[in-house]
Amino acid sequence: MLADAKKAIEAGQSMREALLDDPRIDPMARNILQTGEESDQLVAVLEPAIARFEAETSQMMSQLTKMLTPILTLIIGTTVGAIILSTVSAIMDLNDAVL
Repeated sequence: MLADAKKAIEAGQSMREALLDDPRIDPMARNILQTGEESDQLVAVLEPAIARFEAETSQMMSQLTKMLTPILTLIIGTTVGAIILSTVSAIMDLNDAVL
């Protein structure tokens, strides 16, 4: 998508025509890019938007990590418990075979 937009912009299209009509672009990002292009202040408009998107991404990754930690702990605990149970079961079977 970005490669096609770059080619279109180099060919003389505006950013709006080349990039902003794509449905994969977030509506808020579309509005920010459109406003920056129309006011010819694209860099000044994008800096706070980039900071906001980075903060949102960081928060989402933090929440995902907090959610995955207990799940992974349960999976690891279950695996270790199964290994211990099978080992103890094998020892008990050997004990029964000897007696």
